[in-house]
Amino acid sequence: MNRRLLKCQLLSALSSWRVPAVLAIGVFLTWTEYWTAYHAGFYVTDSAPTFLKYMMLFSQDGNGSILYMYLLPIVAALLGGSVFAREKFSGRLRELEPRPSRSSLLNTSLCSGFILGGLAGVSPLLINLVFAVAKAPHMSFISGRSTVISNPNGKKAMSYVLIEEHNWAYPLYKFSQPLLVVLVFLSVFVVAGLLADIAVGASFFSRYKHVELLVPFVLFLIAWYAPEISGGLLPYDLDLSYMEFLYVALMTVNGAFIPSLMKAVVLPGTIVVVLAVLKKRRDDA
Repeated sequence: MNRRLLKCQLLSALSSWRVPAVLAIGVFLTWTEYWTAYHAGFYVTDSAPTFLKYMMLFSQDGNGSILYMYLLPIVAALLGGSVFAREKFSGRLRELEPRPSRSSLLNTSLCSGFILGGLAGVSPLLINLVFAVAKAPHMSFISGRSTVISNPNGKKAMSYVLIEEHNWAYPLYKFSQPLLVVLVFLSVFVVAGLLADIAVGASFFSRYKHVELLVPFVLFLIAWYAPEISGGLLPYDLDLSYMEFLYVALMTVNGAFIPSLMKAVVLPGTIVVVLAVLKKRRDDA
């Protein structure tokens, strides 16, 4: 790996218009999460104060989480998916004719793409975190078992639940909320980095600019809608995407942790490795 090239690729991406675009998307997602949860016309049951109520991926009340999951491939690829394509279409690849240099370029591009994609992926969540902490600077524990209570209108309602008790993340949430938050951020970083690397891998073979930006999103849609696309060949409740793993507020049973992790990390990681191997074999041919 070429450290000098890595530094140049990182600085080039971080000083481009793509960073403000990613931050703008983060602000939009934060606003969407809060507005749809607390100003959309339905009542959210009161609970002990915690900033996690306003966080995407931790709360089921707003629509920001789902939108965030859909936009994650685009956000990651926007900042980290074009590092190799910029080298290719700028003509700099001609300066790297020896095969060792070419191999170093591929590895460096995948590394910088992973870092940039990870940073882009966690940026909306970080913006959301700042807003949530400012809104409710507390971290109270909320039981994952729903009970019947009376709301301010005198009607019966179910108590507020942040993370269901049968959710795979609930034991960790109960043990240490800060640790769970850190784990979610790291998970988003890794998944977003791999999504960006899929875009980088696609740019190895693309003859046109910016095509690679759409590849991770298209693959996500295929994975998400695989049961419908298969025409009944796959179980209807099968989810091949990363959403089941990252969206910790979803009602996912404890036993699904390892399969969810495999689908979120191993599957995109395998795609990246396959694309890189195919590219190196083509260069060596």
